Amino acid sequence: MALSKVVNNSIESVDAAKLTGTLPAMSGANLTNLPASGKIITESSSDPVITSNPATGVGTLWLNTTTGTMWCCTDATNNENAWMTVGEGSSLNVTVPVPYDVHFLVVAGGGAGSAAGTPGRMTGGGGAGGLRTSTAGGSGGGGASESQVALLQGETYTITVGAGGTANSENGSDSSIVGDAVNLVSVGGGAAGHNPPSVAANSGGSGGGAYSVDLTTGGSGTANQGYGGGNGGPGSPRYAAAGGGGAAEVGHSYPVHSNTSGGAGKQVNIDGNNYYWGGGGGGSSHSPATPADGGIGGGGRGMSYTTSAAGTAGGSAITSDANINGGTNTGGGAGGTTWYDTSGSNGGSGCVILRIPTASYTGTRTGNPTETVVGSDTILTYTGTGTYTA
Repeated sequence: MALSKVVNNSIESVDAAKLTGTLPAMSGANLTNLPASGKIITESSSDPVITSNPATGVGTLWLNTTTGTMWCCTDATNNENAWMTVGEGSSLNVTVPVPYDVHFLVVAGGGAGSAAGTPGRMTGGGGAGGLRTSTAGGSGGGGASESQVALLQGETYTITVGAGGTANSENGSDSSIVGDAVNLVSVGGGAAGHNPPSVAANSGGSGGGAYSVDLTTGGSGTANQGYGGGNGGPGSPRYAAAGGGGAAEVGHSYPVHSNTSGGAGKQVNIDGNNYYWGGGGGGSSHSPATPADGGIGGGGRGMSYTTSAAGTAGGSAITSDANINGGTNTGGGAGGTTWYDTSGSNGGSGCVILRIPTASYTGTRTGNPTETVVGSDTILTYTGTGTYTA
């Protein structure tokens, strides 16, 4: 490669390959239009997000090379950065949304007992719906309290409330909160086992109780959501079908326990009411066994064969309508039925509750949740499917 130089007012060519040695030092003192802070412009094909932590802090510029939009960092808090677009007109001053934390309770639907029109069956108790929460005291199944969910401003989150199981071997339906970076699902409770014919109990959020006679095993619960159902008894003379698992306790088995009551539900004080949630259904039994109680927190009561006797349904819940069926919106499991009752038994529906800082609450929601205020927080209680826009 040839270069040119001027010698005695004449231009001569120089062979670049023969140029060797170190170039002399050059001063940049006279360079102009450089940023005084020494900060650089970050180029990217997308916009910055709240986790785009700039090493040079506030004042860092970000160029979206796809759209040509320039952003400036206005808050360099780690993983909660704020960015504003640079340009004329208020329509361009768009800040990156910042999330806020929300407490939650998600309870799934409870498992079924027996279906209507099946008088020839002794039925265990249905398992309670799975229970997950971020409030103090922990989730179901002995699980720890979970972290609060971070809801992103402007995003819409779908709340699904699971129904209780209504037919033989039908588990309760899942409940959930789903949206941007959030996917919380509680598992529906396991259906009870029954005999005759011999049908095994299902696993679920909490497991269904086993039928009597064959020493069968109850269904399993889901880790950090609920406990397993009780095991079937030895047959004569009690023929005691087991209780369904609850959020706070395993379903009772005979003769391990003096009865086959449903496992206890768990107390969760997310709304200031100290309700219990997710009681397991009580198992059915042959006289003279004592009729089994439903687990506290909406568990359906078990029946006793040859009499109309039945245990007590689980109380201290958001509703008081638990009977042979699990309580509405408690996630309670269905109580066990016998030949003496042909109406069958259904699990209770679930519930989803959000506890939102009132300062951040937008009021934009669907599904008609109940709205209350406790201290500095707004409580939304969903008993059916809906949405919340943060």
